[in-house]
Amino acid sequence: MHDTTYTDPSGYQDSTVSTAHDQLLLLRAALRSSELADVMGSRSAVLPVVGLVRNTDTLLGRDGFIAGKTGSTSAAGGCLVFRAVRGGRVLDGVVLGQRGGRLVDAALLQAIQVAREAFAA
Repeated sequence: MHDTTYTDPSGYQDSTVSTAHDQLLLLRAALRSSELADVMGSRSAVLPVVGLVRNTDTLLGRDGFIAGKTGSTSAAGGCLVFRAVRGGRVLDGVVLGQRGGRLVDAALLQAIQVAREAFAA
């Protein structure tokens, strides 16, 4: 990951930057860990003290989407890394900088479009 700089753990600082290519590398590395893959594929979890939390990636479990991680800031827009599997084909994808309405929702809508086009090819 040569084009990524993390300057805070949350990613909210403007000095935290990355590219789609680097985020794709990170997604693939994370999914090699069965524990991280389980977390990235969970629609909800019960956490100590907090209780039930829901994943903002509402695509999970639909149309072959099996793992993902959302993110958004006003500077970055809506972002999503994801894995979808259909008909034995695997698609790892990244959408960044999505705008319009709720930023995470904009990223999810773009991922649906990317997957639709990729699996139709």
